Amino acid sequence: MKKFKNILLISVVIIGVIIIYIVYDGHFSPSARIGKENMKKSEKLKIGMTENDLINIMGKTDATNQEGTTNDKIYKYHSDNVDYLEIEVHVDSTGKIDKVFIPKEE
Repeated sequence: MKKFKNILLISVVIIGVIIIYIVYDGHFSPSARIGKENMKKSEKLKIGMTENDLINIMGKTDATNQEGTTNDKIYKYHSDNVDYLEIEVHVDSTGKIDKVFIPKEE
């Protein structure tokens, strides 16, 4: 019986630590805070804004990709989406924003 209580106590502690980690990582970690800030800033983005406007609003990007064979760029920013989807801002060859993908908050 004592062995069962010890195993139960250890199980409860392990589950508690896992729950605390999940809550911390999703809501209070530096990455989560950055994602929330980026989600708020992304609301200011509009189609037709310049690449400089984008950088002034969102700041330095986490990643930039070229799209296909065009000179279009995709700027990627962390979001607070639990599926780890990123905010994507497409800038065309003229330096204007032509698409904005903002993942829905869960």
